[in-house]
Amino acid sequence: MSADPQRPRVVRSVAGWARRQPVAVDALLVAVLAVAVGPQLAFHVRTSDPQWPLYVLLSAGLLLPLIFRRTAPLTVFAVIVVVAGLQWVLGLPLAADVGVLIALYTVATRFALRTAVLAGGVVEIGALLAAGRWPHGLSAAEMAFVLTVFVLAAVMTGAYVRDRRRTIEALRAQAEHLRRERDQQARLAAAEERNRIAREMHDIIAHSLAIMITLADAAAGKVQTDPDRARGVLRQLAGTGRATLDEARQLVGVLRTDPLAPTTPPPSVRDLPELVERIRDAGLTASLTVTGDPEAVPAASGLAAYRIAQEALTNTVKHAVRPTRATLTVEISPTATLLTVRDDGRAAGRRSGPAGNGLVGHGLVGMRERAAMGHGTLVAGPDPTGGWTVRARLPHAPADAGRA
Repeated sequence: MSADPQRPRVVRSVAGWARRQPVAVDALLVAVLAVAVGPQLAFHVRTSDPQWPLYVLLSAGLLLPLIFRRTAPLTVFAVIVVVAGLQWVLGLPLAADVGVLIALYTVATRFALRTAVLAGGVVEIGALLAAGRWPHGLSAAEMAFVLTVFVLAAVMTGAYVRDRRRTIEALRAQAEHLRRERDQQARLAAAEERNRIAREMHDIIAHSLAIMITLADAAAGKVQTDPDRARGVLRQLAGTGRATLDEARQLVGVLRTDPLAPTTPPPSVRDLPELVERIRDAGLTASLTVTGDPEAVPAASGLAAYRIAQEALTNTVKHAVRPTRATLTVEISPTATLLTVRDDGRAAGRRSGPAGNGLVGHGLVGMRERAAMGHGTLVAGPDPTGGWTVRARLPHAPADAGRA
């Protein structure tokens, strides 16, 4: 999780430095505490108290270990407790005893509540002993109450900071997980979109090029014998090229425009007559039979049916040996669309795949993928009566229309 943008930049920079340099920060803390307890030590030095070296040494023992309180909290706590015990034995009250509470607070911020309570119990015993020996103008009971409040405050504050820190770390981990998951979903969506566009471009270009090549060959054969017919075929060739260019521009334009902007509806079952007409222009006798209502076919199933029919008929033109006829049959029911494409050409170059599904080459693989995307099935292979047959079953999923 990034730093809070609501905080001033200087505050964020200082906080970041403090997290990276804990020893330096704690050294500054010890320096501040040394200044705070300095007057007591200075008093004993000025009054020539013979025990002033002990005051200085014990104060140093209570404060200097705090420099490493965050790198070795239990060790620092143990050292300071031992020094505080020696102080009680020697009978020297010190202002540096605040170091005991700071060490206790640090343990509570770094360890489980059970460890913090045990450390607090040790300090509480010392506090009761100190209250009985140095009441500082209060009764022993009053002083014990005051010191107990400080001990409880150190433990509870440290436990609160520990829980809050763990909560923040958990939120950071969750945010990082969500960020990675979002990036992964974005990459998957981008890959799926690239595959979809690749399939669309293949279907558009491969089909149209096959038709255009056939028309060009036909025009070349008629130039000398039937110029008028050749000119008509060339006009059909140009029209097919322009239609293909427009369709490709529309597809590529989706990548450059607002995805929410209205676009031309994708082809569907109702556009199959135009597809069959283009196949007829290429010189192949083609027929179309539609049973059922094309408007009842969801958009995604309709697009898959159109593209499968387009690819199957294109393969007939490109790969079949001397085909003369192709038939396209569409049976629409409330639950599925059944598509069958047959031709009478010999199946040279259209052998079945290893699974017997007739899927070889990018076009036939694309037909299978289109059917599988909608949980449909597709088989292709030689027809027992001769020629080649492609059969696809495309179920009408309830949410099909929303995925077009």
